[in-house]
Amino acid sequence: NIDIIIEFLLSVRLTSQVPLNTSFFIRRRLENSSFDVVPNATKILEKELLFHKENYDRTENKIAEIFKNRIIDRVESYELDSLIIGTHCHSGVVRKAILESRDYISQVIVDKTEPEQQGVLTAYELVNEGVPVKLINLNQFGFEFRKINLFMFGIDAVSADGVVLNKMGTRMIATLAKTKDLPVYFLGATYKYARNTLLGGLVKVERRRVEEKILFNHLGIDLEPFLKEGLLTTGFSAFDTTKPDFYSSVVSEIGFLPMREAFEIAWSEYLE
Repeated sequence: NIDIIIEFLLSVRLTSQVPLNTSFFIRRRLENSSFDVVPNATKILEKELLFHKENYDRTENKIAEIFKNRIIDRVESYELDSLIIGTHCHSGVVRKAILESRDYISQVIVDKTEPEQQGVLTAYELVNEGVPVKLINLNQFGFEFRKINLFMFGIDAVSADGVVLNKMGTRMIATLAKTKDLPVYFLGATYKYARNTLLGGLVKVERRRVEEKILFNHLGIDLEPFLKEGLLTTGFSAFDTTKPDFYSSVVSEIGFLPMREAFEIAWSEYLE
């Protein structure tokens, strides 16, 4: 039963729109296809699944190519030799875009992204490819703003009105970047568009149990007893939101367009 399989997959990642949209496209393809026996339906399903698996990689490669034009334009317009890029957490498409534009990037500054430290993965992947990286703590970005030329972030979801959900801490960086007139770009495929928000739906935000990581400290102070007594509480919401007022543009495989518009262009065949 395809519905049971899809519902299970959707329960794995609540915030990510990729499984939501992919399952929507699969269902639309099956609804609009003619088949009289199960094997034919299976072939259609397999073909559609393969398409989306390959297409997701294609969209990220396209975004990397598109954003390279912006990097080059920024370098030439400001008569710079290269740029210093700021980023946060880990994003496959941001990594691809940086590698695509590496000839115009002198350094990438990324924070560790506590408490799960996904920024360490970003740093490792980039230095492993020969890209110079400065790994910092999140609270150090205010100091690094003097050097950074622009920020590149990934996307977990984008609402119909352009609000971007991304790893907690993104909004703080984007807000501070605006005070310095630094451009902020969110890179992500149209798969990241939250369709249900057009009619008032909300994106479900994951809350992760990371108490052990938050309580850990190098001072050796044991806070666990106070947590059990209720005197101390911890919490971690995995994502925050950034409104369009605080970023320059969303960049998808369609280009520099609001995500809702880009989604409708990219997937018009499925929306008819």
